[in-house]
Amino acid sequence: FKNSKTLNRVTLLASTKVEKEAFYGCEQLASIAAHQINEIGESAFENCIQLSNANVLMVNSIGVKAFAGCYNLRQIVTEEGRLTDIGEKAFYNCSELCFAIPDSVMAIGSQAFTGIANNKFFVPKNAEVSPDAIDEEVAIYTVEGAKITTNSAYPSYTILKTPGHLRTLSGDVLTYAASGETVPTI
Repeated sequence: FKNSKTLNRVTLLASTKVEKEAFYGCEQLASIAAHQINEIGESAFENCIQLSNANVLMVNSIGVKAFAGCYNLRQIVTEEGRLTDIGEKAFYNCSELCFAIPDSVMAIGSQAFTGIANNKFFVPKNAEVSPDAIDEEVAIYTVEGAKITTNSAYPSYTILKTPGHLRTLSGDVLTYAASGETVPTI
């Protein structure tokens, strides 16, 4: 399906992996429903410029540049406890993305969230965040114990400790599961 000019919706019922560049450059692709997918390969949906929603409930791993250049992508839906790895540049230049990184994520690759207009991220406790995974102009919300490293290129993350695990991220309010407490974002 690579570079298809007419494909506008994908529903994958029996597949467990989206292969490398499978839907690369499908400019009209607007939505994905792939409930059984465990792995999204390298550049699988890269440059799908109309893609706005990806429902990938069972995904464990999002590969290198899997959604890079999907600048209309607003939402990724995953099942809690499944997603463990987000590859390098996975969401590079997905400028509209609003995504609460699930607690199950253990590794976030280099530049995974670079170029996103949303200036707030919630990083789960057990995630190891690459030094340049997120643009430096953002506020990172996390709980005690997260491994967020910085380097000379990205020295000035604003890191804010939170009262528990994120439940929802909506506009300018974060809601936490531990207490149901809401905290305005900056």
